[in-house]
Amino acid sequence: LKLAVLVEDRVKRELPTCRFLSTLDDPGEEDDQGPRTAMPSTEQDRRETLQRNLGSVDFCIAVGHDGAVVQCAGLFEKAVPPVLPLALHHQGIMTRVKHDAAEAMLSEVVSEGFHLGMRIRLRCEFYSFKTGESQVIHALNDLVIDRGPSPFLTSVECYCNDRLITLVQGDGLIIATPTGSTAYSQAAGGAMVHPDVPCVLFTPLNPHSLSFRPLVLPNSVTLRMQLTPTARSVAWVCFDGRHRQPLGQGDSLIVTVAHWPVPIIQTNKEDWVDGCNAFLSSMVRDFVSRFKLRPAL
Repeated sequence: LKLAVLVEDRVKRELPTCRFLSTLDDPGEEDDQGPRTAMPSTEQDRRETLQRNLGSVDFCIAVGHDGAVVQCAGLFEKAVPPVLPLALHHQGIMTRVKHDAAEAMLSEVVSEGFHLGMRIRLRCEFYSFKTGESQVIHALNDLVIDRGPSPFLTSVECYCNDRLITLVQGDGLIIATPTGSTAYSQAAGGAMVHPDVPCVLFTPLNPHSLSFRPLVLPNSVTLRMQLTPTARSVAWVCFDGRHRQPLGQGDSLIVTVAHWPVPIIQTNKEDWVDGCNAFLSSMVRDFVSRFKLRPAL
């Protein structure tokens, strides 16, 4: 049995004696066109090499916290292999298995099989008016539009299936998946949604309106955001906390649910409610103890 283990660059540097490790952008020794020994020289070359290497991956292990799972899913532009989340220090909502139980968990996965929880992703297509080019980025948690360093309110038009929903005037907007509903969206007042519910969350950030409330939309919608002609400054957009870039006049952002979800390996004992209770202490309230009178002196 021949296995290839791909890791981040820093992991390989920290484990120099493990010669069986390869980095994600390692060009490898050879392919159908012959030997490949030169490292990628440009960002496009690195991206192509990365996707070529990831195309042969059958199984992923994300060690850390929930952010490690988000980062792992962000590497794949198309289909994502099963991901086993392992908690390094503290357990999260997705990372329910501690790293010291990894050997037992892997043995169970190989011998007995496993359950998969499918987590939907957002496909975000960013169109730049200046360059005329578009960029596609996938997000497992959310995308956030905010005002950045500007003192002015954001002024963003939001369309659902080419029909105007609202004009966002405030600090910004969060478009989240059910997985991301327990992250920034939840902190901004959005609903907490079970990951098996096929939907998209539409959560405002400090809206300058008493009637703008969080929305839950079906996963079949197409959302489009763009600045209003009267916007006083650019807005800023980021995807799962990365790829931060300005949203200027003429730019547009089109969001749909991606065709390729993220399969998360789950144990039989796992439950989303248990994860929320353990990580967020949700649905839990301390009982008020009964007042007791002190005995008279």
